[in-house]
Amino acid sequence: MEYKDVIDISREETISLADDGTKNKYDFKLHYILWKDKIGEDSQNYYLDSKQKQRRFEDNQTNNK
Repeated sequence: MEYKDVIDISREETISLADDGTKNKYDFKLHYILWKDKIGEDSQNYYLDSKQKQRRFEDNQTNNK
């Protein structure tokens, strides 16, 4: 089975945020996936740097419970 077969919605978006104190601008690429069926465990948010290296993760507080 292909992983795409179990994805209901997949979206990619880039947002830009500016730091008012330093005037620096930061671009973030967001990837959103909604699975067709519950996968049986809580999900997590993963944060990657520009080299796709995991920098941190946290439990997703909006899990479908």
